[in-house]
Amino acid sequence: VIVSLDADFLGTWLSSEEFASQYAAGRKINQKNPEMSKHIQFEGALSLTGANADDRFLVRPSEIGAVALNLLAKLGAGVSAPAIADEKVKKGIDITASLLSSSKGAALVVCGSNDPNVQILVNAINEIVGANGTTINWASPVLTRQGIDSEMDQLVKDMNAGSIGTLLVYEANPAYNYHNAEAFKTGLQKVKLAVSFNDRADETSSLCNYIIPHPHFLESWGDAEGRTGYFSLQQPTIEHIFATR
Repeated sequence: VIVSLDADFLGTWLSSEEFASQYAAGRKINQKNPEMSKHIQFEGALSLTGANADDRFLVRPSEIGAVALNLLAKLGAGVSAPAIADEKVKKGIDITASLLSSSKGAALVVCGSNDPNVQILVNAINEIVGANGTTINWASPVLTRQGIDSEMDQLVKDMNAGSIGTLLVYEANPAYNYHNAEAFKTGLQKVKLAVSFNDRADETSSLCNYIIPHPHFLESWGDAEGRTGYFSLQQPTIEHIFATR
């Protein structure tokens, strides 16, 4: 049983190519494996993952924590949970809790929320359903996203307060995709020196004092550790097109 709380693990969440391969293996029926995995999705907007789910329940992103807490309560954790108004969602939580209870050791709950408190609830659910050490390997976590939203928010506050003297931007475009882009752009005007190493004059680079472009990824050497203990190398496929370094 796979339960996703607003995590588009087949499309945009963490290591989607890896997850899609594992998901496909669990959904394939043959003589040795006559049953496929059950997939339940709770989400606020239709995603690639939700489109593939057996059951999908529509909830606001702000309600994901309440859904997690209700699941935890239904699994016998002895916690109080807020009331869920939507009858379909309430029924979905009941169905999900029943499936998780009957699939201990072969179940997994994932969550796309950036709220640590919600993730703690999900960890507690996974502990109850026996996911730790079976469907979850804590010895080899995914390392592809390690950013902390609160630190970015603090940076923008410091920029607007005039306490940032120099800002270096590398492979990021917060003037376009930061949730409060206007606050970032206002703060950037108060930074004395802003340098972008992005490979194009995007929305952020265009506001910086200098653009010193680095090579495009197809022009680059590199290395990566996308998951603990798994290393990969990157080599260029084309010569440098422009004078990047």
